Amino acid sequence: MNFFQGFFYRPGDPGTNDFFLKYGMSFFCWEYFLLMFLSVTAVITMIILLKLKNFDIYKQMRVCLVITTCLEILKILFFTINRKNVALESWLPLFYCSLFNYALYFAAFGKKFVRQMGVSAIFMLVVAGICGVFVNDIFTGRGYPLFNFYTFYTITYHTIMIYFGYAVIITKQFQPNWKNFFAGILFVTIFFVIALIINLICHTNLMSMMPYRIQTPMLYDMGSILGDKLVPLVMYFYYTIGVFAIALLPYYIMWIIKLFKLKTKKNTL
Repeated sequence: MNFFQGFFYRPGDPGTNDFFLKYGMSFFCWEYFLLMFLSVTAVITMIILLKLKNFDIYKQMRVCLVITTCLEILKILFFTINRKNVALESWLPLFYCSLFNYALYFAAFGKKFVRQMGVSAIFMLVVAGICGVFVNDIFTGRGYPLFNFYTFYTITYHTIMIYFGYAVIITKQFQPNWKNFFAGILFVTIFFVIALIINLICHTNLMSMMPYRIQTPMLYDMGSILGDKLVPLVMYFYYTIGVFAIALLPYYIMWIIKLFKLKTKKNTL
């Protein structure tokens, strides 16, 4: 019963420490593989249905916007209700994964270049979605239990993110050309600059770019080697050019297969 009663438990709440130690997930536990299986199965199922039913992807975006927006509001309430001295990072949705929600709004309701900004950003964010499912903070340290709101939130949110990241490729809404690259980079740049300004004024760590508010050993090491002022610049290039390079992996594979077929065809002539 304690397991099911802990759906709204949060780390740090009085009396919950033993609960998280007992039920918290870690990498490669059976709960981890269960969540991975459910997420991958959901993505594959939705992609198959997209191909078979020929759904309007923009109508799907509008429906999923209701889900992701409600999840984001509930997440903010989850981390802020009945807590004192709540940090800005706890309620302001301005991290890299948070951009997916804004990208859905741009794509679902925007026109022409604004829509393309959203679509290109959704394509880029498939990388964040995959990382969010397979390498997530719900599994690290005092991990969250399987039956917890934050576990439900993060797996649902990132699974939807992965689906649309591949759906825009399958429906050919995204094509790898300079215009689309520029649209995606501009989208991220706008929110990155907003986050940077807030970080400098409020000493926060939105978009995980400020080494003086250490969240990961990687940022700490980067700050030690490069200096604090260069870390945001490095993170910006990763969030834009770096993520695009990773997200383009399906195209690299298709290009290699195409070249291999052409070479095989020439050799047979």
